[in-house]
Amino acid sequence: MITKEDVNELISRFKTLAENIHLKEREMELAELKLRQQDPEFWNDPDAAVEQSKKVSVAEKFIANYNELENKIIECEMIIDENDSQYDDDLVVCYNDALKLLDDYEMYNMFRDQEDSMSCVIQ
Repeated sequence: MITKEDVNELISRFKTLAENIHLKEREMELAELKLRQQDPEFWNDPDAAVEQSKKVSVAEKFIANYNELENKIIECEMIIDENDSQYDDDLVVCYNDALKLLDDYEMYNMFRDQEDSMSCVIQ
């Protein structure tokens, strides 16, 4: 059984995450990157163009994942606000989906730096 407190804890974690990722800055950065891609001379340096395209892809994924998580959190809030036992199963599914998305997003956010994608050797 998922309680309102469980959902509130999920919302609290989401708000903390939202405060730390500076989404508006990332959206502006993405817009700037896409604008650079429209430059007619963009592909004159193929290596730089490929690197730029990778940055755009990563930024788009980061923002899309955030939006997906935000929508799932809103859905859980709506279900819990209905306060009707007929939605208990829906709430459990929604909560579990949101929790998984949040856990994944927190992990992705924690290890998003360039160095974090490098492999390591354990001796």
